[in-house]
Amino acid sequence: MARTAAVCTPLRHTAFQRLWLGLSISYLGDQFTIIALLWFVLQLAGSGAAVGLVILCFDLPGGEA
Repeated sequence: MARTAAVCTPLRHTAFQRLWLGLSISYLGDQFTIIALLWFVLQLAGSGAAVGLVILCFDLPGGEA
């Protein structure tokens, strides 16, 4: 029982709740951006190969160390 209380403790802090909410909204926005970009490429090029190339570019390393 003590372990469950220790796991839930961060959720009681307002700062942590704000951080978690902000990160969740940011992640949701990132996903909508990917969908919109893929849809745009499909509408512009009309080619599944172009969409595949964009997906490939998402998987390439971003150069972050």
